[in-house]
Amino acid sequence: MLEQLLSEARSQTERSDPPVKAAALLHLARVWTAFDQVEAERLLETGITLAFEIPPASDELRSVSVTVAAAVSPQHAIRLMPLLAGPSPGRAATIIFNMLRHGHLADAVSYLSDPPSREQYPYTAAMEAIGRSRNDVESQRSILRGAIRARLGEAGSSAHGFNMLFALGWSLLPAEEAKQAVRNIVQRIVEEPDGQTQSRFSKDGSVARFSSIRESSLFGIFGVVRQLDAELADSLCCEYPQLAAAVVAFPQGYHTEFAARRAKSPPEQTGAQCEQPDYITVGHSRLLPIPEALRTEFREPFEEALRLYALDTDSDNPNQAPRECWPSAMEFRNILFKAGRHEGRAAARYLDRIPDRDLRLFAQIELVAGDAGLPQFGGMTIPPHPRPRFLPMERKDR
Repeated sequence: MLEQLLSEARSQTERSDPPVKAAALLHLARVWTAFDQVEAERLLETGITLAFEIPPASDELRSVSVTVAAAVSPQHAIRLMPLLAGPSPGRAATIIFNMLRHGHLADAVSYLSDPPSREQYPYTAAMEAIGRSRNDVESQRSILRGAIRARLGEAGSSAHGFNMLFALGWSLLPAEEAKQAVRNIVQRIVEEPDGQTQSRFSKDGSVARFSSIRESSLFGIFGVVRQLDAELADSLCCEYPQLAAAVVAFPQGYHTEFAARRAKSPPEQTGAQCEQPDYITVGHSRLLPIPEALRTEFREPFEEALRLYALDTDSDNPNQAPRECWPSAMEFRNILFKAGRHEGRAAARYLDRIPDRDLRLFAQIELVAGDAGLPQFGGMTIPPHPRPRFLPMERKDR
């Protein structure tokens, strides 16, 4: 049955319009990694070629090709990233997380250790990669050094995610190297032009407020500064009054205490090793437990998916994005992946409830992915453009 579903999906893919065919080939390539890596890469290359042949109006498909490539063949993803239309916040993080979830740890370590300057450095993904490399200290150090170089090369006084990463990882480095790194980071923050902010740090009833971006950024790294260079920490408190006030409330800095607690946590309580209840999302806020979804045959998720499909296909305001990016396509994929994971091939009965041929194809591929034990795959969604509001014309008496 699984082979039949894949065969049917491939046959329909070949008969589909180019945007649908490109997206389906890419997702088929991901599924094929569970069976034949060589064939998976062949399908990936075919899908990428087609995605990049489609006119520039479909930049979304090119972005999808890179994120899927990270799950199939990371080298393809890294090669293609410079070809996308400009840097995108969060794109590198998505790609690295896809690598990690699909077992490409070595490729992720290589990227994070020597990142391209064009992309925003994915500090949160670096933390995940360091955690997964817990038995390989050299890889952990290499990632941390790559993150430090990226931080020193970034414009602006702030770098989202770096402070926590450094608080967690600085002890991986030799003492003098870590001390020099923190001095360089402080110098980088101080040399940048200051600006206004309304940042606020709070924990256990203590609050620190900042109007200076520079002082807020210094506070973000202060815990490590104090541990590595007490003299530098004291001089900063003497020079920056908002920082000094914050240090009264948080003597060890803001991130250091959390980092210490996390480091002491037993492995079974952290990260992916902590078993979580299984849910399916319904809309933006509802989490439906899988036992209830199975008992009701995914009634609520299908109602939400069909509601979104009605919006995507509204004749007065149809969704102009590639169908791959329709919100309804993502909802149907979500349902069939969960159904495939928990019901196996019997979940094929749900396909008839999807009214659109192309969206049914995408969902069928995800059904196979769920049955094959692959991790769930996300993606971008683009809703229809808001309908224009026409104001009544003002009447002028002549």
